Amino acid sequence: MAYTCGGGYYLGADGTCVICNSTTRDVHYCPGDDLRYPCPRTNTDYNAVSGETLLSVNGEAFWISPLAASSPHSCMGVLYFRSPEGHERLVESPWNGENYYGTRGWYYRAGVGYYLSGYVWRSDRIWYSGVQPCTNAPAHAHYTDAGTPDATDGSFVDANDCPWECNTGYGRTDENTCQPLCTAGMTQLHVGNSIALNIYQTAQTTPALHIGHGAAICHINLAPGRASDTLNLMINGASYHAIN
Repeated sequence: MAYTCGGGYYLGADGTCVICNSTTRDVHYCPGDDLRYPCPRTNTDYNAVSGETLLSVNGEAFWISPLAASSPHSCMGVLYFRSPEGHERLVESPWNGENYYGTRGWYYRAGVGYYLSGYVWRSDRIWYSGVQPCTNAPAHAHYTDAGTPDATDGSFVDANDCPWECNTGYGRTDENTCQPLCTAGMTQLHVGNSIALNIYQTAQTTPALHIGHGAAICHINLAPGRASDTLNLMINGASYHAIN
């Protein structure tokens, strides 16, 4: 049997060959038998396939390339995923005979403790090729949010600046380390209405301010000289001020 239209076209009602799709969202393919077929749809459990969470509201969404599509492999899935770490990415993958899942993707959000790396392009979102883990937190700390993405103009990369907090039972020092707080029932000394000084299990400075509570002695860090908005004191004729 001979067909009128070749691949990428279908036979229109007026007997002429019509290009298979008028736009990239007109998702059909035309294998060259004069007919036009919709892109395949599936009931794939993309969560199980990917190990991530599918964010696409309507499940599978598509676009087509080229407009004169002659194969279902020209059908491209448009799927959004969130990884267990909280990264969010777009996966655009052609029909593979079973579904539209692929490993290639572009990231637009990094999870807590990561930052977006490798700027690719900007559209409705800013897209990156991957994510990198932050390493700027000290020991005994945890991250609270994502870090600064790589600059789109290349002016800086690898900011590695995820915000962090000390774990429970640890206090943040002025040196940006996390040290064990006093375990004798007191962890901060409040001076006025706005100043809170950490009380540590061991002295971090020499000298330090020692505070006794029952049989325990804990410590507040000191730095030389006087300062505003803190506790100032004299030790052997020298001025010191309390720090965290």
